[in-house]
Amino acid sequence: DASEYVKALQAVTVSSLPEEIRSYDLSDEVGEDGVRYLNVTADVDGVGRPVLFFDGSGLTQQDIHWFALYCSVVGQLDTARHSSEELAVLTTRYLYDSETRLSLLNRYGTDEFRPCLRVGWTAADEDLAAGYDLMYEILFETDFSDAEKLGGLITQAKASLKSSINAEPYNVMLYRGLGAKWPLYRYNSYFKGFEYYSFLEETEQLMENYPAIVAKRLERIGEYFHNRTNAAAVYAGSKDGVALNAPLVQNFMASLSATPIESVAYEFDPVAKSEALIVDSTVQFNGIIVNYASLGLEGFSAELDAVSALISDKYLYPRLRDQYGAYGVYSGFMYEGGAYLISYRDPNITETFEVYEGLPAFMDALEPDQEELDGYILSSYSYYAKPAGELSGAIDTAVSALTDEPLDIELQYMRQLKTLTAENFKDYVALYRAFVDEGMRFTCGGAGAINEHAELYDKIYNPFGSVDLLAVEFDDVAEGDPYYDAVRFMFENGLMLPAEETVFDVESEALVGDMAYALYVLGFGETPVNLDGARDDLGEYGIMSSCGENDSALSGKSAEDAFASFSKAVGVPYQRNADATDDALSRGEFVEIFVNYLKLIGVIEDE
Repeated sequence: DASEYVKALQAVTVSSLPEEIRSYDLSDEVGEDGVRYLNVTADVDGVGRPVLFFDGSGLTQQDIHWFALYCSVVGQLDTARHSSEELAVLTTRYLYDSETRLSLLNRYGTDEFRPCLRVGWTAADEDLAAGYDLMYEILFETDFSDAEKLGGLITQAKASLKSSINAEPYNVMLYRGLGAKWPLYRYNSYFKGFEYYSFLEETEQLMENYPAIVAKRLERIGEYFHNRTNAAAVYAGSKDGVALNAPLVQNFMASLSATPIESVAYEFDPVAKSEALIVDSTVQFNGIIVNYASLGLEGFSAELDAVSALISDKYLYPRLRDQYGAYGVYSGFMYEGGAYLISYRDPNITETFEVYEGLPAFMDALEPDQEELDGYILSSYSYYAKPAGELSGAIDTAVSALTDEPLDIELQYMRQLKTLTAENFKDYVALYRAFVDEGMRFTCGGAGAINEHAELYDKIYNPFGSVDLLAVEFDDVAEGDPYYDAVRFMFENGLMLPAEETVFDVESEALVGDMAYALYVLGFGETPVNLDGARDDLGEYGIMSSCGENDSALSGKSAEDAFASFSKAVGVPYQRNADATDDALSRGEFVEIFVNYLKLIGVIEDE
């Protein structure tokens, strides 16, 4: 037992933890044009980041989804001055790390919020003027009349959203659950959840018959945001950069209108006490979401970080993963909104909720000592003490000022963490009892499992018309065929997609992208949103770095390279197949060798 030696190496204790954060010089004033200008001096040289906020609170509820689509397509279409290809080159040069997205600015300590169009980019000081000019062109001079290109972007957005929701459906339900009591989160879930997917389906149909209507609606969104009323302009950079930016951003704002904005009250469909979301999956995500008011809390307090970490280690992981086979579990308290318990890639439903319901009794019987709690406090504290990037930290300071959040909020969190003691730990038993009793419950998963437990849910959503994957049969792979068992395993566990709805296409060539898809699911436990991103994520661990492009044919040797690199990354021994050749593998051969690999490394038992 080396615990005493480890304890002797400990550099700090909870009582001696330093309470310090990076602070920035902030100037905050409203100009004669009515725009709020916030400048933050950062320790950088020759580079800065402008971030602009345009008030979207006057958009109608119907326009919210057009706003979402507008954010998705601007910058990818021709403008009055440049083709989309030219624009891509200019954006790379002048608008590095650019963003055009929704931002929800809430007033700290209240449930009041303001939806905004947020645009930002990072630029060298000498490129600031060109950046503002290019951003204006993208936002307000985009040409939406190219029906073919716009239609392709809408189809792409729909496919990307479907893939994203299928990969992480619990995020959709998290925002819905919090949105049951907090309008900010309900706006967010409406903006980019499955309601938006339905809108994209309808808009895709509208493009086929009336593309001019779609173009006009998007033009109207641009016209709406061509307005400096209630706008805010943030700049983070050096002192010289702040001085250089000031006239440029003022000229940008002067080019916009100053139309009055009357805020709209939104009425979204209510969130039920228990909901299910059917997606293309053979596993489930089971959760409970609860707002702070239902927990008897005014808001977030940082000692909850340590409490939730202890509960995960002592109860949730041993029960849900080790006993019942879930891939993992998320447990935490958000800075705003509420708290969550979510099982990740879970084979069960009822067993998981039984585990959640047993949590208060477990806590009531738990007797942690102060030394144990201090370990969780130190771990949580390290998150708050971790420095942010210089520019991102400066931007965060400005956004805190915009939302009236105390600029020393992280110091407050550090101090709150130190208040957790063995004596007051029992105070959280009642909190978790309210968590289980009052929270909104949800399941995301396959049609078969959810329909089998339909009595658990007040509402069931199936936005993609998903079917029970276990009931899908393939015309080209019947039971008893050579690749049948491997195909069923790969398909039912989400490791490979069929070529068509009822055709797996075992005879066609397997692609490098098929291997990337399967290894990403195996390694990260979720479906990749896109293959290029999956390759980037795998590449960070040295996986598949020598396997060629995603659309290349997968050879036996390339497959061995992939297995070897994956095995090395996850720390399992692997003996390469010396008989592998450069010949391309068929899809049937690929699923066979992949299943054999899973048997070799012990993921599945070899019968």
